[in-house]
Amino acid sequence: MKWVRCPSCRTVNDVDRYAMCDGCNRELTGEPPVEAPSSGRAAREGERDSNSGHRVLWVIAVVALVATFFLPPIVSMVSALLSFVMLTCLFMNLGLRSVWRSRVGTLLKIGGTLLAIVAALGGAFLLVAIACSVSLQGLRL
Repeated sequence: MKWVRCPSCRTVNDVDRYAMCDGCNRELTGEPPVEAPSSGRAAREGERDSNSGHRVLWVIAVVALVATFFLPPIVSMVSALLSFVMLTCLFMNLGLRSVWRSRVGTLLKIGGTLLAIVAALGGAFLLVAIACSVSLQGLRL
Protein backbone atom coordinates (compact mmCIF):
# COMPACT_ATOMS: atom_id res chain seq x y z
CA MET A 1 0.00 0.00 0.00
CA LYS A 2 1.25 3.41 -0.93
CA TRP A 3 -0.78 6.26 0.46
CA VAL A 4 -0.77 9.67 -1.25
CA ARG A 5 -2.71 12.85 -0.60
CA CYS A 6 -4.60 14.44 -3.50
CA PRO A 7 -3.25 17.97 -4.05
CA SER A 8 -6.65 19.40 -5.00
CA CYS A 9 -9.11 17.91 -2.48
CA ARG A 10 -6.58 16.60 0.17
CA THR A 11 -8.16 13.10 0.25
CA VAL A 12 -5.78 10.27 1.20
CA ASN A 13 -5.81 7.47 -1.40
CA ASP A 14 -4.05 4.15 -2.00
CA VAL A 15 -2.16 4.56 -5.30
CA ASP A 16 -1.38 0.84 -5.56
CA ARG A 17 -5.10 0.15 -5.72
CA TYR A 18 -6.53 3.11 -7.64
CA ALA A 19 -4.80 5.62 -9.90
CA MET A 20 -7.62 8.15 -9.48
CA CYS A 21 -8.64 10.19 -6.41
CA ASP A 22 -11.75 8.98 -4.62
CA GLY A 23 -12.84 12.54 -3.87
CA CYS A 24 -12.35 14.44 -7.14
CA ASN A 25 -11.33 11.80 -9.75
CA ARG A 26 -7.99 13.49 -10.36
CA GLU A 27 -5.01 11.46 -11.64
CA LEU A 28 -2.70 10.59 -8.71
CA THR A 29 0.35 9.13 -10.46
CA GLY A 30 3.51 11.04 -9.66
CA GLU A 31 2.29 12.38 -6.31
CA PRO A 32 4.69 12.00 -3.35
CA PRO A 33 3.66 9.51 -0.65
CA VAL A 34 2.24 10.69 2.66
CA GLU A 35 4.95 10.93 5.30
CA ALA A 36 4.61 9.11 8.60
CA PRO A 37 3.83 11.49 11.45
CA SER A 38 6.86 12.36 13.54
CA SER A 39 6.79 11.61 17.22
CA GLY A 40 5.46 14.45 19.26
CA ARG A 41 7.20 16.43 21.93
CA ALA A 42 5.28 14.65 24.68
CA ALA A 43 6.39 11.23 23.44
CA ARG A 44 10.03 12.32 23.34
CA GLU A 45 9.82 13.78 26.85
CA GLY A 46 8.16 10.62 28.17
CA GLU A 47 10.86 8.45 26.66
CA ARG A 48 13.56 10.72 28.09
CA ASP A 49 12.00 10.54 31.56
CA SER A 50 11.74 6.77 31.30
CA ASN A 51 15.42 6.49 30.36
CA SER A 52 16.43 8.77 33.25
CA GLY A 53 14.38 6.68 35.68
CA HIS A 54 15.96 3.48 34.42
CA ARG A 55 19.43 4.94 34.92
CA VAL A 56 18.62 5.67 38.56
CA LEU A 57 17.30 2.13 39.05
CA TRP A 58 20.42 0.66 37.41
CA VAL A 59 22.60 2.64 39.84
CA ILE A 60 20.57 1.44 42.84
CA ALA A 61 20.72 -2.18 41.65
CA VAL A 62 24.48 -2.04 41.12
CA VAL A 63 25.02 -0.40 44.52
CA ALA A 64 22.92 -3.14 46.18
CA LEU A 65 24.92 -5.80 44.32
CA VAL A 66 28.25 -4.28 45.33
CA ALA A 67 26.99 -3.92 48.91
CA THR A 68 26.52 -7.70 48.94
CA PHE A 69 30.34 -8.04 48.78
CA PHE A 70 31.08 -5.89 51.81
CA LEU A 71 28.15 -6.21 54.23
CA PRO A 72 27.80 -8.85 56.98
CA PRO A 73 26.02 -12.07 55.89
CA ILE A 74 22.55 -11.25 57.29
CA VAL A 75 22.44 -7.79 55.73
CA SER A 76 24.11 -9.17 52.64
CA MET A 77 21.14 -11.51 52.09
CA VAL A 78 18.75 -8.54 52.10
CA SER A 79 20.87 -6.57 49.64
CA ALA A 80 21.23 -9.68 47.46
CA LEU A 81 17.46 -10.15 47.39
CA LEU A 82 16.93 -6.48 46.57
CA SER A 83 19.51 -6.53 43.79
CA PHE A 84 18.07 -9.79 42.39
CA VAL A 85 14.57 -8.33 42.14
CA MET A 86 15.76 -5.05 40.66
CA LEU A 87 18.15 -6.65 38.18
CA THR A 88 15.49 -9.11 37.07
CA CYS A 89 13.01 -6.30 36.43
CA LEU A 90 15.56 -4.16 34.62
CA PHE A 91 16.82 -7.04 32.45
CA MET A 92 13.24 -8.02 31.63
CA ASN A 93 12.37 -4.45 30.69
CA LEU A 94 15.44 -4.24 28.49
CA GLY A 95 14.69 -7.52 26.73
CA LEU A 96 10.93 -7.12 26.45
CA ARG A 97 11.17 -3.60 25.07
CA SER A 98 13.34 -4.81 22.18
CA VAL A 99 11.11 -7.84 21.55
CA TRP A 100 7.87 -5.84 21.49
CA ARG A 101 9.32 -3.17 19.20
CA SER A 102 10.49 -5.72 16.64
CA ARG A 103 8.48 -6.33 13.50
CA VAL A 104 8.06 -10.09 13.68
CA GLY A 105 5.07 -12.37 13.88
CA THR A 106 3.01 -13.01 16.99
CA LEU A 107 4.46 -16.48 17.59
CA LEU A 108 8.02 -15.14 17.46
CA LYS A 109 7.08 -12.31 19.85
CA ILE A 110 5.68 -14.85 22.33
CA GLY A 111 8.85 -16.94 22.05
CA GLY A 112 11.04 -13.84 22.39
CA THR A 113 9.07 -12.72 25.43
CA LEU A 114 9.53 -16.07 27.15
CA LEU A 115 13.21 -16.11 26.23
CA ALA A 116 13.68 -12.56 27.57
CA ILE A 117 12.04 -13.52 30.88
CA VAL A 118 14.20 -16.65 31.27
CA ALA A 119 17.35 -14.71 30.33
CA ALA A 120 16.51 -11.95 32.83
CA LEU A 121 15.97 -14.43 35.66
CA GLY A 122 19.12 -16.36 34.76
CA GLY A 123 21.31 -13.29 34.40
CA ALA A 124 20.15 -11.74 37.65
CA PHE A 125 20.53 -15.06 39.49
CA LEU A 126 24.05 -15.51 38.12
CA LEU A 127 25.17 -12.03 39.17
CA VAL A 128 23.70 -12.35 42.65
CA ALA A 129 25.09 -15.89 43.08
CA ILE A 130 28.59 -14.65 42.23
CA ALA A 131 28.24 -11.74 44.64
CA CYS A 132 26.99 -14.01 47.43
CA SER A 133 29.68 -16.63 46.90
CA VAL A 134 32.43 -14.02 47.06
CA SER A 135 30.89 -12.46 50.15
CA LEU A 136 30.38 -15.74 52.01
CA GLN A 137 33.73 -17.24 51.00
CA GLY A 138 35.49 -16.20 54.23
CA LEU A 139 32.58 -17.22 56.48
CA ARG A 140 33.17 -20.24 58.74
CA LEU A 141 30.28 -22.18 60.18
